[in-house]
Order: sequence, then C-alpha cells, then structure tokens
Amino acid sequence: DEKVYTIKNAEGGKWSIGSSKVKILKQNSETVTIGVITGRSGQFELRYIRENEEDIVLNVTIESL
Repeated sequence: DEKVYTIKNAEGGKWSIGSSKVKILKQNSETVTIGVITGRSGQFELRYIRENEEDIVLNVTIESL
C-alpha cells in the first residue's frame, strides 16, 4: 500500500522514517511517498528534517491491510 504526504510552506528538508514497517519510495522537498511493508497495524513517526530548524513530526497510524 502506498501513501503520499505533503508539507506545505516548508522546503529544503529531508524525510525520515524510524520504522521497519514502512519505507520511503520517493521524496522531494515537499512530498514523500511511502510504502507499507507489513499487513499489521501499528504506528510510526514521519519526520521532515531541516537544518537549523525544528523537525516537523507526523504521527501516523497504520491500520491492518
């Protein structure tokens, strides 16, 4: 399953995921496409990291596929 997330009015950052349940398929300065690897439910943090600025953290819940 693929999902797309977008951060508006932010640029120059890089996306990061701290979970083995999902992986980044593609990204640019505003948008990331992730692929869910597991069919189980769970949660993970999707981070948008910019130098010299606070990270933007999205808490995402995966529902069972």
